[in-house]
Amino acid sequence: LAALNIPTYHAWDPMNRFHEGESLGTAVSHLHGQVPYRDYLFVHGVWQDPLRSAVAFRLFGRSIGSARALESITKIVAFALLGWLLWEIFQPRAAPAFAALLFVVALHGLVQLEAMWLPLAPLRLMQRDWTSMAFLLALVRLYRRAEAGRLAASPIPAFLVVFIPVACFGYSIDRGFFLTATALVALALLYAGYQRGRGLALGFWLAVTAGAAAALVLVGFLLQWRFAEFARFTFRIMPRYKEWMDGLAYPLHLAPM
Repeated sequence: LAALNIPTYHAWDPMNRFHEGESLGTAVSHLHGQVPYRDYLFVHGVWQDPLRSAVAFRLFGRSIGSARALESITKIVAFALLGWLLWEIFQPRAAPAFAALLFVVALHGLVQLEAMWLPLAPLRLMQRDWTSMAFLLALVRLYRRAEAGRLAASPIPAFLVVFIPVACFGYSIDRGFFLTATALVALALLYAGYQRGRGLALGFWLAVTAGAAAALVLVGFLLQWRFAEFARFTFRIMPRYKEWMDGLAYPLHLAPM
């Protein structure tokens, strides 16, 4: 209910030609048969940019409203996963989980209504954060199983803890980097804290390997198997310009002449 009443980022105010255009424009290229990273480029990821709007066009018709509708649905999923994650963390105490969720909802309202709260805008729950919520939910469940000594009986959380981060390279590249690094650290801590000297169960490693393999297949399908072009742009070309793109423009009118 909270998600239904919270404006969707970049989908409720007048059209943002830059941010929304990143997806709408590349979706047109995709629908005309062009191949990602070979015929056209984008910054975030193959789903976040071209495929998100392309799928929305297929589902709801070709319009800006279709892309916004899918974004609103994604926002609801993100909030639902946040609520599930908070319950998983605080159960069986409902009050702290509800208080944390209420804080996020109130934060959205304050940022939307009062300009003085804009510095807190990065703390908002964004549509694409559903991937982070799903990953954290799987991670919490995996650690709970480890604490209970049932790690060998945890194939689904183990699968998801690896599958979600790697698959995110086909969703949003920055999510792929951040979540993959987090997963590697989490698995190392899991081994050091719970299984050192005993070894992890074969079923656990099979689940981890299956998660990585399935994610690579999914990413390859989204990329139309253009791994070489993807790797060249992501690891060689983009790092040269990323900091310049995200930095502030120098105020040339203030430069000493």
